[in-house]
Amino acid sequence: MESLSVLLVEDDRVVRCIIEGTLRRAGVQVLSLGSAAQAVEALGSLQFDLLITDLQLPEGHGMDVIAAARSYDSDIESIVITAAGSLDTAIAAIGHGVFEYFQKPLDMHKVMERVRSAGERRRNRQSQRLFREHVADQLYYLPHKPEITSKTMLRERNEQHLRAIGPLTVDPYRRTVDCAGQRSELSNGEMKLLLYMADHRERVIGPRQIVRDVFGYECDEIEARDLVKARVHKLRRKIEFDPQAPRLIVSIRGAGYVLTTDATTRR
Repeated sequence: MESLSVLLVEDDRVVRCIIEGTLRRAGVQVLSLGSAAQAVEALGSLQFDLLITDLQLPEGHGMDVIAAARSYDSDIESIVITAAGSLDTAIAAIGHGVFEYFQKPLDMHKVMERVRSAGERRRNRQSQRLFREHVADQLYYLPHKPEITSKTMLRERNEQHLRAIGPLTVDPYRRTVDCAGQRSELSNGEMKLLLYMADHRERVIGPRQIVRDVFGYECDEIEARDLVKARVHKLRRKIEFDPQAPRLIVSIRGAGYVLTTDATTRR
């Protein structure tokens, strides 16, 4: 499991150390945190294969962390560990697509078995998606231009679907953004957010609307503001000349964000 990266969220220091130590001895890369707020912040800047989280956490709930993780990476797997399990929480976990649900005290042998299985399922899902995308590329062009190569098909397909957003040239299929000759790669969530704001350009969009429409998640205003702020901050670092003085995605105090395409960004 050397290639597996895990975010562990557990406020009980003893339990956290036991799980972290077991994972590290198995060769897993682990970031362990003690609160929901810390976890959401980490998810906004780092990528993980697996989330292991308690439900009752300081500064939030484990289900909120799971929802935030899915908004950043739809392929991430999640495992719930809790001392306050119930049928309702188990059903809620299933509704959030949780891979496994454990009640404390933990059997670390069983936990590690499920960690391995979760990592394998993530790898399989990613491989299947890449295969489907490859097949889709072939089917899109083959009936029309059977004589061209697969490399040419991919290039022409991407060129036809490029989008101009102000000074940006956006390739939704490759999930890249070009600005003044500099290319940045976006995550799936970042691309969804950028395209959504482009479709609503010059309009102020509130955090709750963004979370609902882009990430398919309902939450209160405070949580929505924190989630969107983290994602916008990360996106600005990739598309703005000066993220501290943004000219494309502009914050409107107390209201939300607006994407303006009149800006002339120079790198």
